[in-house]
Amino acid sequence: RTIPYDLIPRMIAKKEWAVLSAGCLQRVKALNAFLHDIYGAQDILNAGLIPKNHILSHSSFQPWMLNFEVKGHIYAHISGVDLIRDHHGDFFVLEDNLRTPSGVSYMLESRKISEKMMPELCQKSNLMGIEQYPQLLKEILIENAYVDNPFIVVLTPGRYNSAFYEHCFLAREMDVPLVTGS
Repeated sequence: RTIPYDLIPRMIAKKEWAVLSAGCLQRVKALNAFLHDIYGAQDILNAGLIPKNHILSHSSFQPWMLNFEVKGHIYAHISGVDLIRDHHGDFFVLEDNLRTPSGVSYMLESRKISEKMMPELCQKSNLMGIEQYPQLLKEILIENAYVDNPFIVVLTPGRYNSAFYEHCFLAREMDVPLVTGS
């Protein structure tokens, strides 16, 4: 499959990235706290801040998760925070993807392409390393399992899914099986 590649990489200065990174971390913590409340005490619903039926009848709501305690209250171990810049150059969050975040394979492959096509620019720019992402993801999943030596897999709906490339890529890079529900 063809990978979309922007010939002109989007570079973010380290100082600017520190602010963005801290904001994304805060946002993901808030989203996990929201999910912990929704599947736990439901204080936000009981206070009427969000109508109960908007949450409890939503197709993504998982009733079997009610009062199920997850390690560290972390419900989303992978979060896709899509950022955009406005015409002033300020960053905004376009959307959050917690259920099926994708795009990391494109980021990793784009970096490899950039390093091959523009090695001097990449070396001179002192880019932050990203190649360890798949192994860090695997480590996080292992750390958050309730059993020793868990069997980690990447679950995919199959080859007709739009993110199938991503599923294959992550399974290969994490050195775990790619499986379907069937």
